[in-house]
Amino acid sequence: REAGNRLFLYKSVEYVDLDRASQEGQAGTVMFDLSRVTLLVAALDVPDNSEAARLIAAAGSYSKWMDPTHILVVLRASGGAAVRKAAELAAKVHGVSSWMGFDEWKAAKASSTSPAVGRRPASSSEMDRCSPLDSTVVASEESPREDAALDNGARAIRSTSIRRLKGTGLLAAAFAGVLLAVLAARNKGQLITAGARFLQRWRRR
Repeated sequence: REAGNRLFLYKSVEYVDLDRASQEGQAGTVMFDLSRVTLLVAALDVPDNSEAARLIAAAGSYSKWMDPTHILVVLRASGGAAVRKAAELAAKVHGVSSWMGFDEWKAAKASSTSPAVGRRPASSSEMDRCSPLDSTVVASEESPREDAALDNGARAIRSTSIRRLKGTGLLAAAFAGVLLAVLAARNKGQLITAGARFLQRWRRR
């Protein structure tokens, strides 16, 4: 009846005690009495090394497979006696690369199964926040020859043709010629930006 209200975790090493959770607010607990035993985990050199498990059992310790490369070892001692027994066990058991506490192994296992946090790509909403001006600046930095051609064309028009133009029709024709020149040097999407730059220079004249 007591075990019927427990949900076991970590290969039945821990369990969720619903009674304790309701009374003390602590859901998970170890099924072993840690005042009498010490839990160790042996990391094996070779997966499924049955010889290491046999040597652990021959030394008088209870063992339980946690995964192909780790064995849980229950030492019937605590405190200083557990340290002494652990040293004796390590000397008798071959094929173990390292020994660790159960809590240490559990934390490492949990961190290894956590999804990796990588750098995510920019979302469409973040890309939409980039203004056309930012795109124009980038394009301008990547095409200095086109900028130079535009500047030279604008200066030439200001110094010659526009000064001699008196009628509105001729001014529109000159402006259209500038836009056609810009279109030849830049893609269609930047035509409005080029026209705006020309108008600003014309107003400052």
